[in-house]
Amino acid sequence: MKTEGLTKIFSSRWSKRELRAVDDVSIRVPRGHDVRAAGAEWRGGKTTFVKMLLSCAHPTAGRAKVFGKDSQDPEARRPIGYLPEKPQVFPTYMTGWGMLDFYGALSGMDSAKRKEADSRSC
Repeated sequence: MKTEGLTKIFSSRWSKRELRAVDDVSIRVPRGHDVRAAGAEWRGGKTTFVKMLLSCAHPTAGRAKVFGKDSQDPEARRPIGYLPEKPQVFPTYMTGWGMLDFYGALSGMDSAKRKEADSRSC
């Protein structure tokens, strides 16, 4: 994994305030090494950083590579598993299959394979 100047700024439409969740992070982690994020329990930017690596959030500036590929390339994310910080809180408007379809799409699984998996579930 490698990041260069990775930054995420959240802006409020009404108050015009900015929150820098991640600010100019440049790191290089050699293949075969683990990554662990530690820091303040709340508002430390750890989750936002991981979400940018997985393309669940788009950086305001900078770029990231995972397994030597741009992190926005689904092939780079395919071997990565992700468990959100609050997996017990799913949107109430989604069914179980809807959530699986959503996460399959995030990981780059094409829609035909997702529909095939759904049809075999009955």
